[in-house]
Amino acid sequence: MINQALTTDKISVITSSVADIVAHASFVDYVQSPESATPGKQNTAISSATTTDIVAAPAASTFRNLKFLSLRNKHASTSNTVTVQFDANSTLYELFKCTLLPGEELVCHEGVWFHFDANGGVYGATVALADPRVTTKVLLAAHSNSTTTGTEVTDLEAANVQVGTYVFEYNLIVRSGTAGTSPLVGINFTGTATMKALSIINDAGGLSTGTGSMDDASVNPGNMCSGCTTGAFSTTAPNIGGSAVATTATDIIEVIRGVLRVTVAGNLELWHSSETAVATTVEPGSALVLTKVS
Repeated sequence: MINQALTTDKISVITSSVADIVAHASFVDYVQSPESATPGKQNTAISSATTTDIVAAPAASTFRNLKFLSLRNKHASTSNTVTVQFDANSTLYELFKCTLLPGEELVCHEGVWFHFDANGGVYGATVALADPRVTTKVLLAAHSNSTTTGTEVTDLEAANVQVGTYVFEYNLIVRSGTAGTSPLVGINFTGTATMKALSIINDAGGLSTGTGSMDDASVNPGNMCSGCTTGAFSTTAPNIGGSAVATTATDIIEVIRGVLRVTVAGNLELWHSSETAVATTVEPGSALVLTKVS
């Protein structure tokens, strides 16, 4: 649930495009004297890139409890990045941010957030395994970036990783829209931890040069894999990737394995950018397996 206790508390949303967003909020207003509880709702239609109040502030001496919030992109072809924020007398606190593809919906139900795809499936659901030490994540929609500044691949985030030692493996499917430009990725942790990671990719140079593109195994099937190691966390400037891509719009496999030692809990994140500011993507089916070993 989200509580609005003051007459200056509002919920607003920032929309990034003209894709039509339909917002619905259901809430209950509580008054202590005389004691009462009154259900209410607010519907808002948004069709521009702007900031819009979607849950108004409560009246004086009234406590507003937001029970349900829905933001649906009903546009047929255009995506919209929505940022839901708590407006405390013009001091803004970001609550949730995601990109809604056409037909997708963001829901907050009793304080729990869900991002639904156009078919009603939930993004980034953790797979329940017999071993509670294992967390898995899978990317259901492509993450695109056409800049050298990284953005987080949120569906591959492992949240609230507790103190301990972990091994992790990212199996990524990546693509580039331009020959000679590679997708770059970086691993980040929002708490306190140390990490050592190894990235393995196809190497077109083979044994003779040790350099080349990420996608040449079909041309030179005898090539070895090459890679890099890092112990540095990275967000806006991802630090793991290949030297080039020979063929555009081709799936390239990249495996990143590592050890994470956590001393203060936080979120394990994957960030993605383009090597030279042209379109690159992390493709659906990319996955993370995180295992606590001690």
